[in-house]
Amino acid sequence: MAKSRVQFICQNCGSVHQRWAGKCDACGEWNTLVEEGTAGGIGSGPANTRNARKGRAVVLTSLSGDIEDAPRIVSGIGELDRATG
Repeated sequence: MAKSRVQFICQNCGSVHQRWAGKCDACGEWNTLVEEGTAGGIGSGPANTRNARKGRAVVLTSLSGDIEDAPRIVSGIGELDRATG
């Protein structure tokens, strides 16, 4: 079971904090942070945001076709030249 996420919201300015503090960092008021739990069930979290549709479509370049041999640079170190091609 997923761990429920807890946020602390300032009643004065509405800023969100990840943990409780005596003083709100945004507005400077004391003892105004109230705990609010968020649902951490199915459909929330990183897996769901990964599948969210964002941005615009990108045109991909086709890789089929003739491959040109890239010029090789010889380093003079035999093992390095063999490993890097």
